[in-house]
Amino acid sequence: MERMGFEKNKRLIRDFKNQPEEKYGYKFKSKFERRYADYLTFLVNQGQIGGWEYESEAKIFTGETYGVIKYIPDFKVWLPGGGGIEFHEIKGWAEGKDVTKMRRMQKHYPETPMVFVMMNPDKKRATRYAAIRKYIKLHEIKYMASTFRKLGIK
Repeated sequence: MERMGFEKNKRLIRDFKNQPEEKYGYKFKSKFERRYADYLTFLVNQGQIGGWEYESEAKIFTGETYGVIKYIPDFKVWLPGGGGIEFHEIKGWAEGKDVTKMRRMQKHYPETPMVFVMMNPDKKRATRYAAIRKYIKLHEIKYMASTFRKLGIK
């Protein structure tokens, strides 16, 4: 459930009640991120990916003067057999700034494959997800709720 309020300077803030969790030597910002790390660790153990790191590489959008000018993807994932890397962005809730991040990633780092990871499809924000899909290389959006259930990741 979302709680909204205002700070002293009247900037709207949102509290999504995320609970930070520590595991694998990282402090994850939410349970969803920690669960996705469990999933990636499962894939490493199965040999389906080469490895992963959490928030390990910042992307700077040189020449941008407003909005998002720096972006740190949630996960850097190594593909098996030296197949390169992908960046995975975890979102429980997509906002306008997320579309800006994806647009600028495509503009400044067009060779970098991005995967957008969500728990469930959100029909209320279908237009926003369509805009994000336009800017994700490989056009991949993963929905993880059923995968977490199948693997028993809680």
